[in-house]
Amino acid sequence: DLETARLLGALAPDQLGSSAHALAVSVDDTDGWVLTADSGWRAIFGHYTPVLHTTAEIPQQVQCLRSLLLNREAQTGTITLAVGPDRCGTYLPVATPNSGRATPPGHSPAP
Repeated sequence: DLETARLLGALAPDQLGSSAHALAVSVDDTDGWVLTADSGWRAIFGHYTPVLHTTAEIPQQVQCLRSLLLNREAQTGTITLAVGPDRCGTYLPVATPNSGRATPPGHSPAP
C-alpha cells in the first residue's frame, strides 16, 4: 500500500496530459486505488496484490490513462485501467442529464 500511495500520489496532471489543476488519491474496498481529477474524471487503478496485480503495472496504467485522456478528457467520466497484452482500459463518458433517456431524440415516450 505504501508503494502504491507513493507512486500514485506523485502524479501531477501535466504528467497525464490533463488540464486538471489537482489530483486526489483514494482507496476503497470496491474499486481499490482511485485517482480523481478536479476536472471531473475518475481513474480506477484497482486492488494490488504481491502476485496477481502488482505495483509494477502502475507505469503501464499511467501510460494507458494518458492515452485515454488524450483529446477526450472533457468527455471522460470513469476510466477503468485494466492493462494487458491486448488491452489498456475502458472509459465511460461523463454522465449528462439525458444520458439515461430510454427514448431516442425526437420521439415521445409511450404513455
